Amino acid sequence: MVREVNAELVDKGLKGIEKNLNRLTEKGTITEAVKKEIRGRLKGTTAIEDLKNCDVIVEAIIEQLPAKRDLFWRAG
Repeated sequence: MVREVNAELVDKGLKGIEKNLNRLTEKGTITEAVKKEIRGRLKGTTAIEDLKNCDVIVEAIIEQLPAKRDLFWRAG
């Protein structure tokens, strides 16, 4: 699950991942089947609540304490 603050950023992030997967497929690093499997596991959201069933969450928010506090306060 990929979470962003708005749908535009979700789309941009997923397109970037798709571009990298295509590059790996073109180089022969991964097969088309592997690419489809990876892409099939990725979903995007803007709702923090959608992360509640995730086993692992990687926080990659901007390095500003108010933003981090806001994120973790809402997630709590």
